[in-house]
Amino acid sequence: MAINHWSEEQIQEFLDGESSISKSLFEDHLKTCPVCRKSFQYYQNLYRGLKQDPKFQLSANFAQALVSGFLNLHQPQPDSNFPISSSEVWELRLCWEP
Repeated sequence: MAINHWSEEQIQEFLDGESSISKSLFEDHLKTCPVCRKSFQYYQNLYRGLKQDPKFQLSANFAQALVSGFLNLHQPQPDSNFPISSSEVWELRLCWEP
């Protein structure tokens, strides 16, 4: 007899309170299926950890700093000690990156 396991999506929907599977059916299955029970415990612990984690806040100027830093990366700087310009290096880099 083949055992049908709950998918990760079904387990997460259950933990979110959005599952179409009845609570008793879900819990009965967990009692008899160690594979699903292990997955359920993993997601249950993950959910607990996420609830306990303080909310991460970005600084007020984060977006501006990110854009400025990105723009500075793309502006070639002259280098008299290098036989080709930095813009040519950038072009070569773009060609060779996977």
